[in-house]
Amino acid sequence: MEKLKLVITDFISVNHYLAYRAIMKNGRPMAMSYKTQEATRFHKNFTQYVKQQAKEQNWTTDPNPFQHYYVDAVFYFPRIDVDCNNYWKVPFDAITDSGVVWVDDNMACERVIKVMYDAKNPRIEYTIYKTDFVGIFDTQEQMN
Repeated sequence: MEKLKLVITDFISVNHYLAYRAIMKNGRPMAMSYKTQEATRFHKNFTQYVKQQAKEQNWTTDPNPFQHYYVDAVFYFPRIDVDCNNYWKVPFDAITDSGVVWVDDNMACERVIKVMYDAKNPRIEYTIYKTDFVGIFDTQEQMN
């Protein structure tokens, strides 16, 4: 089974993905969101890393938009008050934008395998591989 392994050492939380500023629209104040510089930098760097790793690991891109993928994650957090649920969105958007792993991250099945603590080397380790099921079908053969 083909697997793609990715390691994120400079991860950012979804809490740091967007920032807000007040603007006036039709004479009324409203909040407008924008991607932070930190998120933009992470996205650019991680997208390039994903492309490089996919090539080095001979990952085969599947153009099927209904192919699901398991993403097994081991989190190594720098402290205990960190919530792993906040660390899926930003890297998954970058993986999608890389264009080399999956068509859309709505086909990613996130699975937390383990949460560890490592203040000296915090990181997230992803292992990505295709599921046997495709869309509503249990196997590719059933879909065909």
